[in-house]
Amino acid sequence: MIGKFKSLAILASVALLSTFVNAQQCGSQNPNGECSNSCCSQYGYCGTTSDYCGTGCQSSYGQCDSPSGGGSSLPVSSNGQCGSAQGTQCPSGQCCSQYNYCGTTSDYCGTGCQSGFGTCTSGGNIPGNPGNPVTATVYNKCTASNSFSLTFDDGPVSITNDLLDTLANKNQKATFFVNGNSNGCIYDHADVIQRIVNEGHQLAHHTWSHPSLPELSDDVIISQITLLETALRKIVGRVPKYFRPPYGAYDDRVLGILGNLGYQYIITWDIDSGDTGGLSADQSEQVYRDAIANSPSPNPHTALNHDTKPDTVYTVAPFAIDYVTQSGYSLQTVGECLGNGNDWYKETVSPSARDSTWTCT
Repeated sequence: MIGKFKSLAILASVALLSTFVNAQQCGSQNPNGECSNSCCSQYGYCGTTSDYCGTGCQSSYGQCDSPSGGGSSLPVSSNGQCGSAQGTQCPSGQCCSQYNYCGTTSDYCGTGCQSGFGTCTSGGNIPGNPGNPVTATVYNKCTASNSFSLTFDDGPVSITNDLLDTLANKNQKATFFVNGNSNGCIYDHADVIQRIVNEGHQLAHHTWSHPSLPELSDDVIISQITLLETALRKIVGRVPKYFRPPYGAYDDRVLGILGNLGYQYIITWDIDSGDTGGLSADQSEQVYRDAIANSPSPNPHTALNHDTKPDTVYTVAPFAIDYVTQSGYSLQTVGECLGNGNDWYKETVSPSARDSTWTCT
């Protein structure tokens, strides 16, 4: 009897597989394939049953059931992830992308959007590539003559507030490449992120937890990006278009993914203060002196610092601000010193009120 049930199960599986194999192909897996009067399944085939029109249905390539067919009874995502694998739907007004992350831009609401787990862009044109890809270009220093950019990585932490006080007292602006959950949870320092934006500094992306991106799979890289995007969207309603890879590590694959996600400006540095490499405050100050002596104004520079280091916050940063300006430089944000003014963000929305989803766990 057991053998008979196994045989029936195998026959049923073969029949279902045959249905998919014989169906028209479609979707993000087959960009030229759009279903006519039918649904495009999460696996890239056209059909009209719940296998095609329900969970994971790609609304950009055909019809789909209403969101109630996939997820309105599901719990709302608290970590920016969604879809059948997570068993969650996106918060109201957000889309569940083909990669199972919540968002509101065309990267999430266009190609491959899963209508069963959030809203989706209705009908209209199908983009030739996922989302709104750009060319990710690497800049290791400012380009504007006589410009100098002070950048600070790996925050926010509590002492970032003291650095912001120093910048305010000296009437200067900086660029902050922030993490989501590397030196503490970003939601626990939401006030710091809000200060950065409200006081006119540039907020930029430095991944969720500071991994070396070339060592990760595509899906994990995308997760590192979208988790921080979700947090910044909640806290300040800003999603940056400037990105710094942890450790300055990237390859062509990483750049391709970043470009597809809308990150046009990949920022490294030409001056490293050495504050995470064991240099003392005096030694870091000498790094600035030597760099400017070897390449003085009007040659532009971008300097790497970390607002997680007390020596940097209380000693090196105040010194650098004074020394750089006394050497004839104009201190600017990265966006300004690359000639882009304050065009720093690929998305600007209303921030959300703090709720139970403001957590890194």
